[in-house]
Amino acid sequence: MQSTLVLLCTLLGAASVTADKFLVEFNVHVQSGDASFTVEVDEEWAPIGAARFKELVEKGFYDEVKFFRVM
Repeated sequence: MQSTLVLLCTLLGAASVTADKFLVEFNVHVQSGDASFTVEVDEEWAPIGAARFKELVEKGFYDEVKFFRVM
């Protein structure tokens, strides 16, 4: 069985946890319906990786990205 997730993500700047953390909400569409999950990024843990992830989210890199999982 193969599942496809289509992602749309939003940087939740207004809902920032602290100055060192930010939230990204991913809205996903799967065969069973729509869902969402939120990723909390702590910039202190990996500053370069967090900055790059934030940059890609702001540019829309993850919008309409498809992930495939085969079981």
